[in-house]
Amino acid sequence: MANVVNLNRYRKKRARDDRQKTAETNRAKHGRTKEECQKERFEREREEAELASKRLVDRVPRTGPRTPERTADHFARPPVIRLSLRGVEGAR
Repeated sequence: MANVVNLNRYRKKRARDDRQKTAETNRAKHGRTKEECQKERFEREREEAELASKRLVDRVPRTGPRTPERTADHFARPPVIRLSLRGVEGAR
């Protein structure tokens, strides 16, 4: 008599193996080593520092023109705080 094989388990195992094989090829194709990432980050930081040293004027954030929304917020009334005295002894 032949052994009984669970086809669902076989199908899932084959799909898992296929995903692992695809992931392995993608890692080889697109992946970078830790050293490469650190080297690129170091070069980028060095270039930014070099540009910053050559800058004539420090960067100052610009404030744009006042929009109607900003002026309306500026002149808006502050929120009113209302206190309830219910349950407090001596309050009417």
